[in-house]
Amino acid sequence: MTSEDKITNEAYADTSCIRDYWFAWGVIVVLVTTGILLIRWLIPGSARSIAGYLIPVYMLATWLPIMVIDFIEGRRLMEYLKKCHFEKWKDLTYVPGFGSGGTNSFRALGFVYSEDNLSDPHVRFLKHNYRRVQLLLWSVFFSSPVLFLVIAII
Repeated sequence: MTSEDKITNEAYADTSCIRDYWFAWGVIVVLVTTGILLIRWLIPGSARSIAGYLIPVYMLATWLPIMVIDFIEGRRLMEYLKKCHFEKWKDLTYVPGFGSGGTNSFRALGFVYSEDNLSDPHVRFLKHNYRRVQLLLWSVFFSSPVLFLVIAII
C-alpha cells in the first residue's frame, strides 16, 4: 500500500461524520419541539414566554456548531490543496490586489461545485464532504423559520 492509498483510505474511513451531524441536528430539533410541547402542557400560562427562550437556545445549539463544522471542512480541503495541488490552491485563494494565500470564498465554492477533481480521489472525497456540510447548513438555515413558526403556533 502506497502512502497515497493510505491517505485516500483514511479519508474514506470517516465518511459517517456528516451523517452524525445530521443526526445531532435532528435530535436538537426533536428536543426543542418536545420541550415546547411539554412546557405548554405542564405550565399552560407561561408557555409562550418560556418557548421564546428556546429559540435562542436552538440557534446557539445549531448555528455555532454548523459554522465551526463548515470552517473545519473548508480548511481541510484548502490545506490538502495547498499541500498536494499548490497551483490550484494559489488560484483559489487569489484575491485581486492582495495576491494568493487569502480567502476567496467565491472561487473556492465554484471549485467545490465543479466537476474538476484534479484527478485525485482525495480531492473528490473532500469536495463531496464539503458539499454535504453545505447541504446541512442550508437545510438548517431554511428550516429555522419553519420551526420558529411552529413554535409560535403551537
